[in-house]
Amino acid sequence: MFKLNALEILTGCLVIVTGYYVYLTHRMSSTTQKSFEAEQRPMIAFDKPVFELLGDPITQDMEIRIGIKLDNVGKVLASYNMDYFRVTLGGKTLDYPTFKSLGGHLYPTKSTIFFYDKIKGFNIRDFPLSGLVDFQMSYHAVPGETKYWSRRKIEFGIISPEYQRHLILEEDEH
Repeated sequence: MFKLNALEILTGCLVIVTGYYVYLTHRMSSTTQKSFEAEQRPMIAFDKPVFELLGDPITQDMEIRIGIKLDNVGKVLASYNMDYFRVTLGGKTLDYPTFKSLGGHLYPTKSTIFFYDKIKGFNIRDFPLSGLVDFQMSYHAVPGETKYWSRRKIEFGIISPEYQRHLILEEDEH
């Protein structure tokens, strides 16, 4: 019969303990790597739609600007590009709006508002107004090559110049 002496048993135990420590070190390393990758990933949050009423309230000829507030809640500089941004207001969609810019850079802990083109021809007596904001934005860390995108479809109502409501209908992240 096969007999083990104390030195062989001790060596076997040391091999098992060493293997266990290798396993724990690998787990710790992969967790640290995932944590580092998460910190290097750009994170852009979307706030509710923003409305600006422009024009003369006395003549009641108004223009409306509708935008989305973007917040960089991550720890890295992010570059973003608005792939599409559509607004439907009162059943009308403005075709081929003009934008000053379709993107830019967003520094950590900073915000910006991406506005749709001015929508003209509304009267203050037209309130309440309802509509839909549908947009998709792609973004990446600077420097960085991995692209991410976010898509939202938000229903909104402008009850009065001072009071608005919104409801997120669809959202998707990749």
